[in-house]
Amino acid sequence: MYEKIEKNILTLLSKKERLTPGQIFAELKYPRRMVMQTINHLVRNEHLLFTYELGTAFVRRSYNKPVRVSEHIVLVPPNRSIPKELSSNIAIKIAKGAAFGDGHHPTTSLIIQLLDKTLYRNNKIAIKKALDIGTGSGVLAILAAKLGAENVIATDIDPIAIYEAQINVKINQLTDCITLIKSDEFPDNTYQLILANLRYPTLINIAEKLNQLIDKPGYVICSGYTNDESKSLTNIFKQHSLVCMYNSKQNKWAGGVFWKETM
Repeated sequence: MYEKIEKNILTLLSKKERLTPGQIFAELKYPRRMVMQTINHLVRNEHLLFTYELGTAFVRRSYNKPVRVSEHIVLVPPNRSIPKELSSNIAIKIAKGAAFGDGHHPTTSLIIQLLDKTLYRNNKIAIKKALDIGTGSGVLAILAAKLGAENVIATDIDPIAIYEAQINVKINQLTDCITLIKSDEFPDNTYQLILANLRYPTLINIAEKLNQLIDKPGYVICSGYTNDESKSLTNIFKQHSLVCMYNSKQNKWAGGVFWKETM
């Protein structure tokens, strides 16, 4: 019985970023005492954690241990070793900080999954140069480098994000191939890969710039827009010669891989 309750709780929290214990009780038709015991068990084993906001307790997934976020990608806290059963995966060490993009928000995990699908054992395009717009923690730039991008430019307007990204780049021993820039401008160049985890209005505003910056052939992988915005964004990107190869959804969020038309 407890194993079934545990599975149901984890399934609920794969769909919602956080839930109160009361919301979990309402969703699961089991005795409250058993559900609460299961929550406490999952907290003790670092699968879940409690957070408190404005006097309200929430239950969230815990990421204080190695967590698989896509088929071949594992996120690892800096103070943890990689378990033997995950040792064949690509591991990214990310220190918890204030910057957005520690890999667990749906928009970040969508791009991680799309990067994995597109570049793992990639033999279609040599990624000589990549650009990560709004790098946050640096997790996407780090993954691009680990998936074979030779040179990665990562930009952000937030000095805290740049500082924390520098720490994460150093932890992952990638200072030779990742350059961090505090700027809202795009470095003039052409790239075989562009990553952009940005909200819908910003992505629409920079669509033509993305077309100018991406090489032929080249990938633009983005997220930060909702399922309801996905069709509109895809149509607008197509007007700028960026054609959707495939997309993905997680909760209310969407992400896509776009390919520059050669005609």
